[in-house]
Amino acid sequence: MIVPFTSSGNRTYLPIGIEKKDTIISNGMLVVYNFEPYIFGLLSSKLHMIWSKAVGGKMREDIRYSVSLIYNTFPFPEITTKQKETLNLYVFAILDERAKHNKTIAQMYHPLTMPKGLLQAHQELDTAIEQCYRLQPFKNDTECLEYLFKQYEEMAKKDTLFAKQKKTRKAKKK
Repeated sequence: MIVPFTSSGNRTYLPIGIEKKDTIISNGMLVVYNFEPYIFGLLSSKLHMIWSKAVGGKMREDIRYSVSLIYNTFPFPEITTKQKETLNLYVFAILDERAKHNKTIAQMYHPLTMPKGLLQAHQELDTAIEQCYRLQPFKNDTECLEYLFKQYEEMAKKDTLFAKQKKTRKAKKK
């Protein structure tokens, strides 16, 4: 799976790609090897784009994707095998929609010319992703971002507590 290092800030979705193992990837892309399809869906979601715009770096108005700033900090709840399977179905629907168009990924993800079927497939994935967090849909991007930051705070507290417990265990061993 490839993630563009820089992507237009005008897009609703990051144009995540999938390439063959022997493809040579330029330095303008980040690569995720051995991924599960639902991870592609997560990174392709509107929620992830909202997070990317809020916490990622910028090049003019464009997003500069960063593993440490965006990917590693994105709060995503533990999900069931059934939820992963559901997300996978939506991912395959997106890939099927892309295959119907003889366009580059940049053309397909232009906000004004995105094919309607592709947009609908993404919106259905977005609904499924949101339901991994809560059943009630987010009213707007602001509410979504506020929720994500609260989830991030909880995630950071758990990581801090884990680090303290680990340090205490090491001290007791000495």
